[in-house]
Amino acid sequence: MKSNKILMCALAVGAMIFAADKASAVLGVVNVSCVVLSDSNHVDVSVVPDVPGTGVYKEKIIKHAFNTKRVLKILADATGNGWFTNKASRLAYDPAYNEAATAWYEDEFENGDDVYGIFYVTNTTSHDVYRLDGYDEEESYYSYVEFDSYDWELGFWDNAALGENYARSYVENDNKNTYSSMDRTFGLLYIHDDPYDFDIADYPYGIFDENDNAFIIRGLGVFKYGYNSTDETESFHLRGSGDGYFLDSYESYPAIKGIVTFKGKGQREGG
Repeated sequence: MKSNKILMCALAVGAMIFAADKASAVLGVVNVSCVVLSDSNHVDVSVVPDVPGTGVYKEKIIKHAFNTKRVLKILADATGNGWFTNKASRLAYDPAYNEAATAWYEDEFENGDDVYGIFYVTNTTSHDVYRLDGYDEEESYYSYVEFDSYDWELGFWDNAALGENYARSYVENDNKNTYSSMDRTFGLLYIHDDPYDFDIADYPYGIFDENDNAFIIRGLGVFKYGYNSTDETESFHLRGSGDGYFLDSYESYPAIKGIVTFKGKGQREGG
């Protein structure tokens, strides 16, 4: 693994270092645009009665649109928060340090690393906010959504199966106090309705264990980070494919292809 990483949410103080206690949230909206591909049951096209081996059978692929609206419906049903499906509701993300997830990760794996990334559902009209991970009354950690990337240390990333290499371009201008970078590296988004079936990086078969509705997108992502004297921005654009499980909606375990995007902006520390 390359050792000279410049990580998301990093601020420049001499050499580039990672800021675990970032001063302000770089909160933004996540958009999901996918196509779900499932197969229909075979149809008898031509069969000669009582004569075996004379049938003609066909099966076709059925395409369903799957977008952020559908994601919010899954999360609304899972949490009992019907307002998730209101027109003004959004899936929001902050790639900041996640103290709750880090505590669980360190307990589960003795060498577990820090976890970054917190998902919310927000509403721009009512200003309701619901965090999608945390600890329940039994002090058990739960999570409905995770975004994992090894190189950018997002989510439950401590697994080489995620892919650890990256390609980077960047421009740092000390005279103008600006910086911008773009990485291409592997990432995945996992959304599901069983809150205790998380950490797909370490438990890859979890998607089918207890969930009634779940999907995962894996692929090469474009990750951008930048700052000036007052603001910092972060974004990712993930295009890929994956798996789904929709108990009541589709006839089979579908394949998925699509795009996930995020763009956030916040005040830079000291800006």
